[in-house]
Amino acid sequence: MELIFNWNNNSIYNNYKTIEEVIKEWKQTYYLEEWRFESEEQEMINGMYNLFNSEWNDGKKRGQDFLEENEIDYKLIKAIEDVYICYEKECEYDVKIDLMEDKLDFIFLQHAEKELKNVITEHKLNVDFWGY
Repeated sequence: MELIFNWNNNSIYNNYKTIEEVIKEWKQTYYLEEWRFESEEQEMINGMYNLFNSEWNDGKKRGQDFLEENEIDYKLIKAIEDVYICYEKECEYDVKIDLMEDKLDFIFLQHAEKELKNVITEHKLNVDFWGY
């Protein structure tokens, strides 16, 4: 499992932006140490949401790249299936995916959303603005 999450978080072999890179970009562009108005807070969160969508919710085949770059064995397949099942249960909408690479795309999307929302919460921002 670690291999999957680390690849999404900060792998130099990931051809797309990693979670760490998106957080860094967000902090440089949007995050203010002290915000005064709810509209500023909402703008910061919308900035993170937009970065999330432009990187993970855009049809890029992260899963395919991950599978091409890593040696696949039973342990990795089992980890992918286990993580997929966990995220599928947490998801608010019906998810039925068959292909391994599509399952990975879903895992990377869910993982990124969870991690980016954690950053918002750590900065004491209102995560309820996510997606508005």
